[in-house]
Amino acid sequence: MTNNTKEIINIMKKLKNDTSNKTYYVVEDLSIFKLTKDFKLFCDTFFYCDELIYSDEAKEIVGYYKINSRICNKINKKSYNNLVSKDNAQGLIGTFKYLKKEIGDFKNAKFVVVLDGLETPGNVGSIMRTCDACGVDLILVINTRARIFNPKVMQASRGMQFFNNIIETDFKSANDFLTSNGFDIFLAEPIDGKNYKYYKYDGKIAIVVGSERYGIDKSWYDYKHNRVFIPMIGKMTSLNVSIAASIVIYEAFMKRV
Repeated sequence: MTNNTKEIINIMKKLKNDTSNKTYYVVEDLSIFKLTKDFKLFCDTFFYCDELIYSDEAKEIVGYYKINSRICNKINKKSYNNLVSKDNAQGLIGTFKYLKKEIGDFKNAKFVVVLDGLETPGNVGSIMRTCDACGVDLILVINTRARIFNPKVMQASRGMQFFNNIIETDFKSANDFLTSNGFDIFLAEPIDGKNYKYYKYDGKIAIVVGSERYGIDKSWYDYKHNRVFIPMIGKMTSLNVSIAASIVIYEAFMKRV
């Protein structure tokens, strides 16, 4: 392994652990690589370990990204294991450049989901999968601790970060965008508001879901909004945020199609 390769490995390792990273997604899952290959996404830096590549799918991905990446290097098993976070990673890891989007470019969006203060990567990724399935135009991420560039979010989203329009911003920018562009705002509340089936969800809508511990930022209540709750008859007072979000997003989707 050359010194240049060692340097690139160190850069990638730092990238994975850098919470301030807003430049690259890191992928190490075979199924997500299959998705990037099928949709012909260009890989910036691609590493593969021959010792861990067994399937024909993995071999095809290596062949594809030997051509369709800016940097491609073969590395040994020790170096690979020092890079990846998954126990069952299958010999592949790569970085894909994030194409920055501006919130002002989405004035014509009609279906927006706001993730406010979420902390768990699995929840963020799962909601992204739901948003893709339901044709959400834009995801606004505010006050969140689970950054969209976290490899665990990529894993949970199954690669949907590549196909959703996602913008990390702050409350003021998000609220200004929604109010100035005529969105009806729906705040997901576990104990207040109206049954989620009550609303028509037509026109330009934004569904806001809040932190697993603290709920929605109270600043939202200072502006025109609708409150939505999901009826529950058991002993629990709330659902997991990704489940609750999926129920409301799907309800809106089914009424809009």
